[in-house]
Formats: sequence, structure tokens, C-alpha cells
Amino acid sequence: MVSLFPKITATTGGQHLELAQVLAGIASGQWREAVEAVRQHEAGSDAYDAAKRALPYFTPSGTFERRAVGGLVEHSGFMSLDLDAKPNPDTDWTRVRTAIEADEHTYAVFTSTGGVGLCVIVPVPTTHHLASFRALEAYYAERFSVRIDQSCKDVSRARFVSYDPALRINEGAETFAELVEDTKPKTTPPRAQPVEPAAPVRDFEADKIAVAVGMIRDAVDGGKHKKVADAGYLLGGYIASGFVDEQRAFDALMSAVLAKENVTSVKNAEEAIRSGFRKGAEFPLLPTSTRLYVRERRAEGMGADAITAGLAAREGISSTLLAPAVSNIFLNVTPELLTFWKKKPTPKRDGYKLDLDRDKLLAWLHAEGFRAMPDGKDVLLLRVLDNIVFPMERPAIKHHVRAFVRTLPDEFDEDLTPDRIMDLLLTQLRGAFDQELLHLLEPLTGEFVRDRATSCYTFFENCWVETTAAGRTPRPYAELPGLIHASQRRTHPFVWLNDDAAKQCDFFTFTQRVTGDSAEPLSQLQRALGYLSHSYKDITNARCVIFMDKIGEVGKSSGGTGKGLLMQAVAQLVEVAELKGETFDLRDAFRYEEVSDTAKVVFFDEWRPQRNPLTVLFSEITGGLPINRKYQAKKTIPFKDSPKFSIATNDVVTGDDDSTLRRRVDIALTKRYSAEFTPKDEFGTGFFGEYWDSAEYNRFFNLALMWVQDYLANGLLLLHDESIAARGLVQDVGVTFHEFATDLWQLAQAQAAEGKDAPLWLDEVLEAYQKQTADKRLTAITLGKKMTQYGFVKVRNAARRYGDDKRFKTYFALPGQEEKLTLEL
Repeated sequence: MVSLFPKITATTGGQHLELAQVLAGIASGQWREAVEAVRQHEAGSDAYDAAKRALPYFTPSGTFERRAVGGLVEHSGFMSLDLDAKPNPDTDWTRVRTAIEADEHTYAVFTSTGGVGLCVIVPVPTTHHLASFRALEAYYAERFSVRIDQSCKDVSRARFVSYDPALRINEGAETFAELVEDTKPKTTPPRAQPVEPAAPVRDFEADKIAVAVGMIRDAVDGGKHKKVADAGYLLGGYIASGFVDEQRAFDALMSAVLAKENVTSVKNAEEAIRSGFRKGAEFPLLPTSTRLYVRERRAEGMGADAITAGLAAREGISSTLLAPAVSNIFLNVTPELLTFWKKKPTPKRDGYKLDLDRDKLLAWLHAEGFRAMPDGKDVLLLRVLDNIVFPMERPAIKHHVRAFVRTLPDEFDEDLTPDRIMDLLLTQLRGAFDQELLHLLEPLTGEFVRDRATSCYTFFENCWVETTAAGRTPRPYAELPGLIHASQRRTHPFVWLNDDAAKQCDFFTFTQRVTGDSAEPLSQLQRALGYLSHSYKDITNARCVIFMDKIGEVGKSSGGTGKGLLMQAVAQLVEVAELKGETFDLRDAFRYEEVSDTAKVVFFDEWRPQRNPLTVLFSEITGGLPINRKYQAKKTIPFKDSPKFSIATNDVVTGDDDSTLRRRVDIALTKRYSAEFTPKDEFGTGFFGEYWDSAEYNRFFNLALMWVQDYLANGLLLLHDESIAARGLVQDVGVTFHEFATDLWQLAQAQAAEGKDAPLWLDEVLEAYQKQTADKRLTAITLGKKMTQYGFVKVRNAARRYGDDKRFKTYFALPGQEEKLTLEL
């Protein structure tokens, strides 16, 4: 049994299943599409790493409560061996695979995720994993002339799924029973040399590695690369002196990196760790207890060589590794790390007083990316990392300083220790982080990245994407042309897909369904969604996107048709503020109170056109947005920064005057879905959130940016739908009057066809309506308005003879018929 996890950042909650099931999925192509998305990129590139990290992975060597050595539930009796191209140059992989498949110990062989190397599954004893690895390492080097990836010795090693139809399982594979124990030499101390009790080296190693892992675990997006390098630097001095095993440290730090959500490049992380190791190794360090041992022996008159030999015997570490660190102590050489503290000369104790230097503290905080931004009488505390702006609180700054102190060497600046700096912070904590001091932080400077007329910028966990009329281009965060807010980043990676692959997303099929599987309405919808997802605003093209049902009964609710899902899709790209349209009141001074300053779309759900015509939004659509929040100063977000507008309604937003037509885009949706038949019923799952895995999200984001690309290339598509106009007419004049006027229209048409030019006199029409409907409330003025709304032409002051009397009356006629009527003057 093995554990299968959905993505590399998931380390708990894996699904337990048989290894054969996972291998069958690899052979059958269960993950083919996602694996081929990896293979289309160059190995080691950011796009390659992002696509690979979106894949599921399994733990070939057992089931795990959490993916870590200590989380092993039960060993599977198998080991996964990685044979990569880099350590095996000029390898004939076809020949090697054939030879390995023929080996009696091979359970399965398949092409690795990247498409070049091989993964080999070998049955091994369940009790000696590391010893089995050493034996297999030697066996494969001798028999097949290939080197195995060292990380395979980790029992919790993660193995990405792959695709290889040539995979075959050998159920009769023999267990590889050979073991090779650790051959690291143990030095026996000379009899004449006094041997001190052995220090708990392994506990020290575990503690130091835990601190370094914590640095990576607590690192925020934008600052992870530096923290990874710092973690490597922390351990490098102890690796150089032999007190921390380099491979063990590397594996622990890489596991911490892979557990992070937004790792841009695994390759860069590996290099950062190695670079930190190299930099730290320039100054070999000893643990506190060992350093004390050296100083005591020196005080007794022992020389550096003798102390080194005794220390080597005491710790079981090569004297070659220990000698530089011992020499540093004899020479009183320690790293200089003067940062935000200072030594004031004094005749007391050590000859100086340790104190915080506030100017240096501010400079150090600035170097760490901390900034302040005025906000009324207060300031907002921020941190800028790789041009990403994170909101901060005072406690977070304190924790950041404390975490830094934990990473300091055990001794520096001649005689300082982390404990002394921590004591200093605790005694001067209030003054070190008081509000007045933090207000003196440098202000935030630089321009924020914003959409342009021809470009849209979207930010993901692994990259940012520039969308233009020509296409979608992923770019690394190192190329950000300005600042962005941390909240602008999606918590999903992005991997470029071609248009056909993006359209495999269920949401594309959904958009086809709600537009009646018709090409032109689908194009209209896609461009409208692209318009809303592009935050650039043009005063000459400021419109409200109105989603309404193509067919429906006036005055009857028609929820569940999918209008809300369209805005949920837009909300995956930009911030959407949703307001209740049915209760919106223009007279309410706080009507936009819930709209944040960073919202890009205001969406009114269940808008009531009878209560609020579209005209009430004209000033906000084409101007700034007034924001009035309780207990705060009133302000107006300028037009270029204010949100766009969208409406979803079960009724029809009417109005065909020029001002209204310039400010609206009507999207008529086919009534495919209802409360009884929802999109979830059709697709078997809901949209977004927990319903989608990373592959489906990636297809959706490619699809959504195609909408933006289409809009930038072609603009909005404005279609006139006769069915919407007809529903709007019924809504405006009322169902009862509409039925009456329809009969009247047909009568007038019949009379005109017979050559009867009979005008429809207002007083006679009113009398007929009241008699037919028993509605006495309708006045002549209202009747006249409704008749013209329906389409009749009104003619005022027409002469009508009553016997010898001539009176001037109003009549109605069909369009084009009013001049043909023969009236008695």
C-alpha cells in the first residue's frame, strides 16, 4: 500500500491504495494530459517546475499519516529508484531500460515525469530502507553503470505520477535482500588522551536543522528565496565542521521548500540552499558545548592540534573538518554581525554596555523590506518583497526580528550570543517597537502595476501573465514592472495551454450551454466577460454588463439559470463586490459602503428594473464612485481606479434612448438551467473552490484570459435580441394592457388591409379598455403613454366632427398609416 496526494504541497490526507493501482494509472494515461503539459517545457524552467508541481504524487515506500520519515504508517516493501539524465550523461536509455526490465529484482520500470529518465520500482525488506538503498546504489553502478538519485534513500521520498503506456508489472520480482550498513569510520580515541562525555551531537544537529526548516516554513511569498539561502547559511558553518550532515540538511530544507504553496522554481531553491551552504562554510562553527570544551582545554595549556585530536575522538568527526573551527577560537576570530545593536564603553563587567541602536534598527527593517504608508492619523505597516506588498502588523515585525536572532551563529562579534541579543530585545521591547518609531519607517515608493488599454496583467503563485490582443505570455516575478498587492495573486499556478486544451474546461461547455450553443451569442458573452476582467477603464466605452434570461415570464423569478456563476468566474480574476440589487437604494448615503477601494467590479444580483431604472447608475458608470463608510471620511474613487458595473436580473432592464444604449451591454442567456436542473447536475460537480483540482483551474485560467484576449482584439459585441425587447415591452406596459393593445394592433392591421382608414380615437380606446378589463384606474394620459410605448403613433389635435360641431381630439394609428387617414375637417 502507498499514499497518493493531490499535489506536492499536500503532505497530509493522502489516499491509501495499492501500488499496482497507481502504476496502472500511469500506464493507462490517467494523468496523461497533465504529464504532457510538463514535457512540453524545458526541464528546469519555471514553466516546467510549475506544471510538475501541479501533478499528484505518491510515496512508493509506504503509507504516511504525513509525508515525513516520522509519519510512516507502514512500509510497502518497495523502493523507488530515480535514474536521471544529469548524473548519467551519454546514457543509452533504451539499452539500460531493457537490461533493468530483464533483472530479476525489477517490479516495474516507467519513463519519469519529465520524459527522459527512468523510475524503477524494486521490492526490498521493510526494516532496513537506508541499508537497502546503499546496496542498490552499488548494484546499479556495477551492473548497469548508472547512478541513482541520492534522495531515493529517504523513505518518505515523493514520486510524481507519470505517463508511460509501455509500463509492465513483474509480479514475480524477487526481493532485493542485500544490505550495506553505514561504513563511516569511527575514530577510537588515544588511551593517553582524556575523553570527555560525548555531547548529544545528533540532538544538536536535529535542533539546528529544525530552526532552519522553521525559517523556510515561516517565510512569506516574495521573501522565500532569501530565507532559503539564509537557512542554508545558518547550517553551512556546522556542515563545514562536521556537526551537521550536508545531505540530511539538504533533504530537510528541500522538503520544507516543497511544502510551501507558492514555490516559483525548485531549481532556484536547490541552488539557494547550496549557495547558503557554501557561504556558511567559509566560517566553520562549533556548538556551544564543544566551543566551551576547546576554551577549557586551551586554558589548561593544550595546543590547537592536541585539542583538535581530542575533539575528533570525542565527537567521532574528522580532525580535518574540526581544525579550522578550533583555529578560529584560538585566534579569537568570530563573524562580525553588527546590525541593530551597539556596544557602549563602560568600566563595568565586559567593558561595554550592550544597547539597541534605533537608527540601525530602522535601517535594518528597511533592508528587510518594511515600509510605512500614511492612513489618516495612523500608518499602515507594509513589507515589500520582490515588488509584492504585504500588509503587516506590529506583532509580525516583532516575530520577524525574533526569528532573525534565532538564526545568528552561536558566537559573533567576539563574545556576543543570540541569547544576549534576545535578552536585549526583551528588556527594551517597548521602545524598540513603539508606534512612533515604526512611523519613522521609510514610506512606500514606486508605482503599482495596472492594466493598460492594450494589456491585462494577472498574477498567479508561480508567475504573472501579460495578456494582449496577440496572446498570453507568462513571465517570472523577477520581471514585474512595478508593485502589486499580495491579495492580487491567485493561489494557483499557471501553465500556458493552447486554446483547444483550455476549452476542455467544463466552464467553456457551460458558456456554450447558456448561449444556446450559438456562435455569435457565445462570442458576445466571452467578450463581455473579458471586458469585466480587464480593469482598464475608457470613458468612451464605460458600460454596464446586464445578464438576463432570454425567455421568462414578467414578474416571475427565474433563479438558478447560471447568471451568478458567470460573475463567480470573473471573480477568479479580479475582485468583485456583490451588492443586493433588489434592495439597492440610491438615496442611501452608505449604498457603496461594502465596496472596497480595490474592487474592480460592482455586481448587483437580482436587480429590480421597476424599482431602479438603469439611469440611477449613469453617474457611477461614467464617473467616480462615491464611498461613504460609517465613522470614516467620505471619499470618491476616481474614474480610472473605480470599478466597472454588472447586473443580473430576472426581469428586463428597459430603455432604448441613446444615453441608455451607450451605457449597456445586454447578454441574453438561454434558459437551460433551473432550480430543478443545475449546472452541477449536468457536469457532476460544482465550479471553483473545492470542486476543482489544479489542472481544471489551470484550464479555466487559460480560458478566462482567452476572453480578455478576445475583448482586447475585437472589443465588445453588441447584439439586439428581439425576445428581450418583447419581454421589456410587456414589462413596461403591463401584461393586461399588452394583451389589449395586441388585439387592437391586429384589428388596425386588418382594417388597413381592407382599405378602411379608421383612426383609433383616444376616448374610444380608453372606454373600450375600461369596459374590457374593468380597470377604471387607467387615465387618458397613462393610456396615451402606454399606446406609444407599444408602438402606436399618436396624432394630437386632429379635427373630428360631431354633427355640426367640430372638436379637436387625439387619435392613434399604425406607424406609416397616420398620414393616410381621411379625416372630416
